[in-house]
This record gives sequence, C-alpha cells and structure tokens, in this order.
Amino acid sequence: MGSMVLYYFAIKGMFFFSLVRAQVKSEALSKHYIFLGFIYSLAVAFLSVTLLLSWLEDNWAMWQIQLASMLRISPWLAWIGQTFLISSFYFWLLSRFDEGIAFVILVILGIAIVLF
Repeated sequence: MGSMVLYYFAIKGMFFFSLVRAQVKSEALSKHYIFLGFIYSLAVAFLSVTLLLSWLEDNWAMWQIQLASMLRISPWLAWIGQTFLISSFYFWLLSRFDEGIAFVILVILGIAIVLF
C-alpha cells in the first residue's frame, strides 16, 4: 500500500508542476487559472479514486468530516472541492506574480498543494 501512495504523490506532483510550467510558458493559459484549477482537480479526483480509494480505507480528518456533513456531501467530494479552490487560488497568484522572488516562493509553496 505504501508504494501506491508514493505513486499517487509522484504522479500528482509531476502533473501539478507540468500545469505550472504550462501556465508560465503560455500567455493564453496564464489568464485561465480557473480552468487550470479545474483540470488539476479532475486529475486529482481520478488519481485518488484509482490509486487511493480502491486500496485504502477512508481516513478523513475531523474538520473534513464536519465540513462534508455541513454541506451534506461526502468527505471525498468536499476534499475535491477544497482542492479546486486552493489550486485555482494558487494559479491565480501565479498569474499575478510571474517573476521575481514572489514567483520562486509560490513555486516552492506548490509542494504544499501537492501534499494536500
């Protein structure tokens, strides 16, 4: 099971930073941060279903369970929604600060998004 989690985070990290690179290199994608957040959330949902949910049991934090019960959805769906909001906000910040020290700090903080 540990190798599946390792594969999950490796694929998720590679995909995330390929989206970051695509946003930085392409002028057209730099303005479409919601689209990039949506694509990333779809990929995370697919990876989590195929690599994690099929092998591991549900192990959610208490705040995620409370949020899901408040919204009357499953904890997994609440987590995907949180992933969408966080990644869209990250891509928006990346489009605002596309050079300098703020850009470098944002790229390093992208590791935290991959680990979420």
